[in-house]
Amino acid sequence: RAMPARPTDNTAMKPIAQDVVEHKTRQFSNHPIIMKNSFLIWAHMQRLHHLMTPELRQDLDELLKHSVKITQAMIEIACMREWFYT
Repeated sequence: RAMPARPTDNTAMKPIAQDVVEHKTRQFSNHPIIMKNSFLIWAHMQRLHHLMTPELRQDLDELLKHSVKITQAMIEIACMREWFYT
């Protein structure tokens, strides 16, 4: 959430938002920074780096630096809530 939102992000994110295939319905559509980060991760997993501006690529690189911590936290939450099949 500490990632900056730039005025150019809306324009830069449009090609990504059009091409990304979301495999799960979005739950946080009213939080712009969460939507941006989600689209960046989806685009990364779908190898759509060519659609990213240099600024968005830097944002993705920053997200990926924290990916191990984020994944571990998600697994801990799933285990605490007994969501073993997620």
